[in-house]
Amino acid sequence: MIVNLRVLFQPGNIPVKTDGNKDILSLARQVGFLIDSQCGGQGTCDHCQMVLISGKLLDRRDQMQAFHMDSQNRFASCLAYPCSDVVISVPPESRIGDLVPSTADYSALLKQEAPAPSIHLTIQVKLPAPTLQDSCSDADRVIREIRKKFVRDIHIPEKVLTTLPEQLRDSSWDTSLHLLDAENRLNLVLVSSAERLSYGWAVDIGTTSLAVSLVELQKGNVVDLATSANPQIAWGADVIARIVACDKKGALKSLTRVVRERVASLQNALLTKNEIAAQDVLAAAISGNPTMLHLFHGISPTHIRKEPYIPAFTTFPPIEARQRRMVCAPTAILFTCPSVASYVGGDITAGAVAAGVDTSDETILFIDLGTNGEVVLGNKEWALCASTSAGPCFEGGGITCGMRAEKGAIHAVVWDENEQRLIPSILGNQIAQGICGSGLFEAIAALFKKGILDRSGRLNRSCPGVKETSQREICYEIIPAAASGSGKGIFLTETDIKSFIYSKAAVYAGIETLLKEIEMGWDAVDKVLIAGSLGTNIDLPAAISLGLFPDIDRQKFRSLGNTSLAGARLYLLSRTMQERINIFAGRATYIELSNAPGFMDAYNAALFLPHTDLARFPSVSLGGQSQ
Repeated sequence: MIVNLRVLFQPGNIPVKTDGNKDILSLARQVGFLIDSQCGGQGTCDHCQMVLISGKLLDRRDQMQAFHMDSQNRFASCLAYPCSDVVISVPPESRIGDLVPSTADYSALLKQEAPAPSIHLTIQVKLPAPTLQDSCSDADRVIREIRKKFVRDIHIPEKVLTTLPEQLRDSSWDTSLHLLDAENRLNLVLVSSAERLSYGWAVDIGTTSLAVSLVELQKGNVVDLATSANPQIAWGADVIARIVACDKKGALKSLTRVVRERVASLQNALLTKNEIAAQDVLAAAISGNPTMLHLFHGISPTHIRKEPYIPAFTTFPPIEARQRRMVCAPTAILFTCPSVASYVGGDITAGAVAAGVDTSDETILFIDLGTNGEVVLGNKEWALCASTSAGPCFEGGGITCGMRAEKGAIHAVVWDENEQRLIPSILGNQIAQGICGSGLFEAIAALFKKGILDRSGRLNRSCPGVKETSQREICYEIIPAAASGSGKGIFLTETDIKSFIYSKAAVYAGIETLLKEIEMGWDAVDKVLIAGSLGTNIDLPAAISLGLFPDIDRQKFRSLGNTSLAGARLYLLSRTMQERINIFAGRATYIELSNAPGFMDAYNAALFLPHTDLARFPSVSLGGQSQ
């Protein structure tokens, strides 16, 4: 017998009917809530908590026994099933962050002057009016005029052709033609009666965050920028969880839909803020890791995680941007930055070229500090690359009290000698909700320096601030429950610290493996370029003292911010930059670390702070201080 139960979600009093066979997390998604479920619904991350207002729930872990909740009636929504009509409150901290329109300097590379824009071309023409002696078609008349300036194949899309006769005659044959160079031809994407500014989108599809910049196509200037959490986090914090969701739960369509909708929301926000019409947006370029690009294009990434780790594509042809729900002119063209392999994508190829790796005489180590921790080692003659599978903890994922770098996040700490405790700095000057990646680095480094944390990642039980959680796990409490915004203490557990050590060891060992491939040592690296939003805010001495980066000359390090977005901007604007990025993607050699000789030995050796071999870190004392 089918049981019809009613689940009412607050805020919004949104009802949904169910037969009791769907968990509360799935039902919340069904009615439009985007819930932070970093473990992919496995019941291990504690981020999808909701509050039971009334009714009864069953717990799938205990043979469907009544759900055990805390004193505030909070429960893990991925594990709970309704067994009566229920009313559920979805707290703000469990929902994925809102859109964040911003003009922040997300990367200095976005302000650099771009090569002469060559993807978008505009010509002002005065066409001869047709006569009995000159009776060629309107389309041929336009093509004839374009070929006076460009000896190229020319394509007029159907959407332009349907309105072309009226536009030419309304303008008395004096018109502005907007062309895009794509697929080895010039595409007529807009015919206007007067000269007008045209725009494009540069988009970074990150595992944790999305970034969209509005770019003026004539000069290449960035007009504005907006960022947001990637709503796909509702299916897991890392790419593997999302691939599994596609493979095991049929989530491909949902993952594709939510990321396209969120990108469109960011684009609408930017156009409204800057009073620009969608009709004036004529092109777009996206970058991202291979899994994110597959999901954005609606293509299953299932085989990326299965040996021999083959993606569906590494290059993707230009397409109409509206096919991906982008807010733009009907004829706008979308470009996709090329990938190298299953775990090194367009974010790395575009980012490395934006950083100048492909034209450098010096040997450059390029590190993108994100969920995947990709690294590139090379110069203008050669390049090796790898993905270190660092995991989401660098961006706050998988950490008990972790969160993204949003308002309410602890992003930095200092040690107060008088009070003998960590003093946090909180984004937005708000009550703390959790700790983000940069705060995690500084907190662990400070605890290591003060001897509260040993080299293996264990906390000293006798030190102030070290206590047990309600689950009897040893932790260091940064902010007590009474002073936090969530009503829960904000702390780092030994498990959190171990997760960080595993991640930093993966990055360090990955770099060392690339160096060994070409028989080079750390001293042979001339520059270390750190990409990603975390790289902009990371404390370099802290990162070295913990063994993430090598203990080499500090002058070699430089933080670049979101190089993926900067690279997408270049791919949007310049044929020369498109060719450079395409060539770099084609010549970069991908090293699969899981099969690389010596990687596991290097990884195991890096599972201490800063390393098992202290001689590698001469500036780091046993107390953890990096000079």
